Amino acid sequence: MIGAFYIVALLAIGMGGDFPLNDDWSYAEGVRHLLLGDGLIMPTVCAGGIAHVALGLIAVKSFGYSYVSLRICSFLVTVVGAIAIYVAAAALRIPRAQATFLALLYAANPILLNVAFSFMSDSTGLALNMVFLACLLHGIEKKSLTTLMVSFFVLALAVSVRQSALVFLVLAPFCLSKRFGAGRKKLFVFALALILPLATAWACDHWLLTRHLVNGFSNTDYELVRQAHSETVRRFLFSAPDMVLPTVSAIGHVLCYLALFCMPALPALALVMVSRGRKLSSTIKFAIWSLLLVLASALLVICFNHETMPFSENIWRVTTVGAQGILGIIRQPLQHKARLILTIISFVLAVPLTLCFAFVGRKLLIKPLEWRAVILGVSVSACLAFLTLETIVRCTDRYYLIALAPVLLTIGYIVQQARMSLVSPISLILLIVFASYSVSANQEYLSSNRARWKAIDWLEACGVRAPSVDGGAEYNTLRDITVYNSKYRGDAPRDSWRWWPIKGETYIISLSPVPGYKTIHVEPYFSLLDRKTRNIEVLERIVENQ
Repeated sequence: MIGAFYIVALLAIGMGGDFPLNDDWSYAEGVRHLLLGDGLIMPTVCAGGIAHVALGLIAVKSFGYSYVSLRICSFLVTVVGAIAIYVAAAALRIPRAQATFLALLYAANPILLNVAFSFMSDSTGLALNMVFLACLLHGIEKKSLTTLMVSFFVLALAVSVRQSALVFLVLAPFCLSKRFGAGRKKLFVFALALILPLATAWACDHWLLTRHLVNGFSNTDYELVRQAHSETVRRFLFSAPDMVLPTVSAIGHVLCYLALFCMPALPALALVMVSRGRKLSSTIKFAIWSLLLVLASALLVICFNHETMPFSENIWRVTTVGAQGILGIIRQPLQHKARLILTIISFVLAVPLTLCFAFVGRKLLIKPLEWRAVILGVSVSACLAFLTLETIVRCTDRYYLIALAPVLLTIGYIVQQARMSLVSPISLILLIVFASYSVSANQEYLSSNRARWKAIDWLEACGVRAPSVDGGAEYNTLRDITVYNSKYRGDAPRDSWRWWPIKGETYIISLSPVPGYKTIHVEPYFSLLDRKTRNIEVLERIVENQ
């Protein structure tokens, strides 16, 4: 079933097209410089990306250097990550059909599918996180210290790709579990479990601060991110009262995203909550009401600050689904009222998810402790704490994926403990709708970008030079890396339409007509989301009195 989903996605979306997507051009530059013998050079990233670039190097050695080769690499590792979810669910004794359902729900996430069809480091980082969890759970289940050692070696690789994987280091004390008996060997594994990821994180931090950049290009993004995190932590330590509302609001953001990501699994979870709700002790009831109060408070803060879903846009943009990174939009943005309704719906969905976390907490109060509940409770808590901090600093929607697998496994575990099933006609319908939206939106995204780069090729074949063309963020930066740090966004009113820098705008690659420009060429593409053909337009500035 997992393989069938990815085959359908591959056939619908397509892998072809030697062009970058999102920010993957920076990692691709790392692979290219390694091929040239220049060493590890990635111009603009804040993530380590080391193992990710190494996998990309293997891919281009096998298939030749192109973004297609790199895309194949990301796609394959994402498939491995989805399979690892199934394996981890098996270690939790979740029935096969339900484990498959969880893996499919993970695979069908629209943001994850988007990074699977690009060379973004999130694909490799998330896959390694999943492999770590699968190895850890199986190592504890089989009482194998060797498997446990392998799991933390995988975690170190994950940290080398994205430092956020370090949150799973909180699971290292499980190496000292009584399940492994006594002896020095488990102390050695525990030390190794701590040292490997921490040393990797330090090495990545050192490299990002001292890395060599090409062509005199300077980039301080990583230093700025470090400073932002340090300042936020300082505010927590020395101005705690001032951080209450931002923290409550951030928790609400995180829960909204996770609830939407897990939507097809929530009907079964709601049934469990209803069937088990009367058996809760007064302590747990107090905890549940406290969590619901957090949700309500976050909703008030969001309404007061006029923030509505999607809060942290990056890849999944409800307002403008489809081709991004070029001027113009395919459809009109959602109005404020519609976004507010979406926000309220997401908070309603977050209620059963919040109750699920409370049920896991309740199991931790029961003796003897069940190791599966402890692992899930600790990993989910660590991910939520990390994402709350990230949301306060500056978050994007793809960052929330780090908590998706632990949350899905927790839902599966709770439903399995209640001797109920995740799989029902309602959940299957929701999963099909979820997957269909995901595949259709990403088909439109990839096909529109193919048309975009065909339009760019046509324009350059006509002899037009890059400095006079706005071809979108990836094109502008790849043609001249120094434009990345530029603040110039074009003349008004176009400067308010762009989030990316340009050098010139005599020619524009756009999704729609722009005042003051004429269309000189179009490249059609088919949108599966709308089930009709649309155009990418090549626009030329109209010169007055010509």
